[in-house]
Amino acid sequence: EMSTPQKLNKKRKQQTEAEQPTKRRKGEDGKPTPEPKVEALPQIKLGKKQIVVGQNWNKLKSSLPPTHPGRQRRLEKEKALQEEKEQAEKQMATKTKKKPAIVPVSLPSSDSLEPTKVLALDCEMVGVGIGGFDSALARVTILNSYGNTIYDKFVLPVERVVDYRTKYSGIREEDLVGAPSFQTVQKEVADLIRGRIVVGHGLKNDFRAMMLHHPFTHIRDTAKYRPLQRKKGRPHSLKVLTQKVLGIDIQAGEHDSGEDARAALLLYKKFKPEWEKQIEQARFKPKKKKLPKVTETKEEEEESD
Repeated sequence: EMSTPQKLNKKRKQQTEAEQPTKRRKGEDGKPTPEPKVEALPQIKLGKKQIVVGQNWNKLKSSLPPTHPGRQRRLEKEKALQEEKEQAEKQMATKTKKKPAIVPVSLPSSDSLEPTKVLALDCEMVGVGIGGFDSALARVTILNSYGNTIYDKFVLPVERVVDYRTKYSGIREEDLVGAPSFQTVQKEVADLIRGRIVVGHGLKNDFRAMMLHHPFTHIRDTAKYRPLQRKKGRPHSLKVLTQKVLGIDIQAGEHDSGEDARAALLLYKKFKPEWEKQIEQARFKPKKKKLPKVTETKEEEEESD
């Protein structure tokens, strides 16, 4: 048996050998052999932390009891729903929307410049007042039912023009030089549309700018016709309506009152049969008769008391 000093010396020798770096063995060519690769220990995620586990983790994992059947079914269901959602999104992205067929609408071919029973009207405004927020009439264009321009005049506003709104109205300062007065144009337009059907988009604003009143039964406003409106009676813009219904692009640059009036006229021609039928039904719809109020006589009041 080894004595106690020998045991201590042997223990110290082992400690010093463990602390010193191990020398690499040389191969046959005299070069040191590469160090053996040490596989990284597996890690598991616990909350937000990565925890290093021992090499026997796989053995321990295989010995654990399987996942509860109810939880397993729930996980499989969630996975299936996620796959269905991704597949549906891919189909929606690749699916091309079928646009409804656009029925072409054309106006009768005629060079006549005479006023017809149906006229299309559009106005352009400029800004007046403080900041140019108020609108004043600056141009009036009227077409007959053939789409020919029978009236097109610039108007000199009564107030000083603050904003010409050229981007939207197409009107410049030189257009109003020498233009007829507002009163002159107002009288000429009133005489021209009297007793005729007027077609347009947002005619309420146009008549307000001209300070004219026209019978409701003689107005065909594409902004007020229900089949051409959005939800809750909100109107589409004339540009959107013309693109969707007629397949025609308008207002690509500055607005033109003649172009806008022609677009409104084409929309009216497309829906004219149904539109006129609805107006006729509303016109001849019998009104509910109000029953006369029955007043009690003094004798009946005394008897009731």
